Amino acid sequence: MSSTPEPAAKPPRHVFRQMTAQVAGWFLVVVAAGLSLLSLLEDANGKVEILLWSGAVALIAWVVLLRPSVQLRQDGVHIHNLVRDVHLPWPQVDVLESRWNLKVFTPDDDGYSAWAISAQRPRASAPEGSKASLLGPMAGLGRIAGGANADEVVRRERRGSAGDLAQQIRLQREEYDKAVGEGLLEPQTGPVVVRPAVLAIAALVAAVAMAAVAVLT
Repeated sequence: MSSTPEPAAKPPRHVFRQMTAQVAGWFLVVVAAGLSLLSLLEDANGKVEILLWSGAVALIAWVVLLRPSVQLRQDGVHIHNLVRDVHLPWPQVDVLESRWNLKVFTPDDDGYSAWAISAQRPRASAPEGSKASLLGPMAGLGRIAGGANADEVVRRERRGSAGDLAQQIRLQREEYDKAVGEGLLEPQTGPVVVRPAVLAIAALVAAVAMAAVAVLT
């Protein structure tokens, strides 16, 4: 009796977005939807104008705040910015910068910034001798000593920040190199691919058109 082949496992995919941008974006979308609903229920004057402005705000919020992201996949790093998408295969991921926002450099010194991930002030963890002692080798990173008898404070990157994501990308790159070295994975080939974000561009054009019609109405 033949057995049904099991479906292939999906490649790991991790999506990162800035939480503050997500909260602000969804807030604007909800407000726009609420205004549109109220105008429809109350038959308010200027209903068309309200609907147009609400639609424009929702589209802009999606493009600027909700859509931008960084995705770590099996085939490399995918950066989704406002109007363009960048795919960097793992061999093209060289130097990572996180001073202002996440920026990925290739071996040719071409840099690609991630709109979605900005730098944040590291979080202070527990003093030495408590939770900080559980960090092992990582406990030596970013310590600030306030004096001879002062407890040392460990600075850890905030979850989802540029520094945190840079660390995760480095780990993913190390795992890729290890898998290739052990023959478990075929080496990736190909250059960095930069494409226009067609849906985002179309959304911005639609938002501008809606705002223009609302102004002229």
